[in-house]
Amino acid sequence: MKAEFKSMLAFGKGIDAGDIETYFPDDPEVFAFGLQILAGAIGEEGKETFDLFVVSPKWILFNSEEKIFMGRHYLIMLNYNLDRLKNFIVSYVESCTGDTWQEVTEKLGRLGKWEFEDYQEYRPTDS
Repeated sequence: MKAEFKSMLAFGKGIDAGDIETYFPDDPEVFAFGLQILAGAIGEEGKETFDLFVVSPKWILFNSEEKIFMGRHYLIMLNYNLDRLKNFIVSYVESCTGDTWQEVTEKLGRLGKWEFEDYQEYRPTDS
């Protein structure tokens, strides 16, 4: 089974209705925004979301009060470049393969938080 990139949406200050195509940071060396990647199994209609933050090292430097910063689900770019970002995301997503969709999502989850990460089915208790 192989992942297929479907689309991506951005969110944060200066981003209009999730449109990454029209976003450009005030300073291409100091930026941070959320990005939602939509991916699914190749050839299938369904898609699931993977959320991450795209940040620059200078943004980290200026915004980490404790001078400690955890990097899970953060993608770090030296300078903002939409084409480079899109190429990286598409290449990464489409490199994720596995015997099952669960195996594929574990690899995709290294990039962004999978919408079903830590999901546990509700099971009512006998009381």
